[in-house]
Amino acid sequence: MSDTICRTSADGGDDSDISVSAPWATAWGKLPPHALYLGMRRNTHQPSWASSEVQEINASRGFARSLVLSRRADKILQKNPDDIVVTACLRTAFTKGGKGGFKDTAAADLMAGALKGILERSNIDPALVEDVCVGEVLAPGGGATEMRAAALVAGLPETAAVRTLNRQCSSGLQACVDVANQIRAGMIEVGIGAGVESMSLQYGPAAVTEFSDLLESHPESANCKVPMGVLSEDMAKDRKISRADQDAFAASSYQKALKAQEAGLFNEEIHPLTVKFEDPKSGETREITVSKDDGVRPGITAESLGKIRPAFAKD
Repeated sequence: MSDTICRTSADGGDDSDISVSAPWATAWGKLPPHALYLGMRRNTHQPSWASSEVQEINASRGFARSLVLSRRADKILQKNPDDIVVTACLRTAFTKGGKGGFKDTAAADLMAGALKGILERSNIDPALVEDVCVGEVLAPGGGATEMRAAALVAGLPETAAVRTLNRQCSSGLQACVDVANQIRAGMIEVGIGAGVESMSLQYGPAAVTEFSDLLESHPESANCKVPMGVLSEDMAKDRKISRADQDAFAASSYQKALKAQEAGLFNEEIHPLTVKFEDPKSGETREITVSKDDGVRPGITAESLGKIRPAFAKD
């Protein structure tokens, strides 16, 4: 996904004549009121032996923190002349790893297509872009060189700086935050925050780091090697989330995605890419245009998901 982020004009004028979207503000705005306070409410829970006075004190603290969060949310949603805004955004389609439409497409090629698309959609002068930050976990060779090349292929000038970062699953989000913070600090005026990953070409045994004896000897450090799937299973048990609940939630997600896809609700955000694809059966290579997510499947139910063998735990 790629976002063009810039600072609004400082004249405080009406911005209704431009398309402006602030995802983080929108996300806060769509949350139900109780969601803002959920994290604080957990702090009010006390063991059965806690005194009523302690409970009252902690409840008061929880309310105060909730009030602070509420005020912060209100502040985020306020319009100000120096707001940092997202002026355009898009993404390529999500495809299956190893067999989807992008299985033979390098991450840098995906990024080049996304960057070219964002320049076309925003209609911005490429010379105004001062920095491009790309979030990527499985970046070969550190990723900076490839993404620099992708930016040049997309039409960005040599004057636009390009860098990559890795914050695991939130790398793309962190890239957008970093660009917004650069603008807020006055370091740049216009930047692009993006994220890319090719699980087909870059994931495998080589992506797993071997720890030294020093790291392995530290119990908490060694836990960093616990796979995400195992961690998810442990978390589900800790939170008492049953397999049936997970299957029901997943089925509902599939059904909603299918309904949205059939209604064309993803069309505007997806930037079609024409890439080379090798047919796994014939070995023939041809060009295809990937314009929709290929992981959305019809006929998914909680019952059908319940028949799938667990990947990380026996139960």
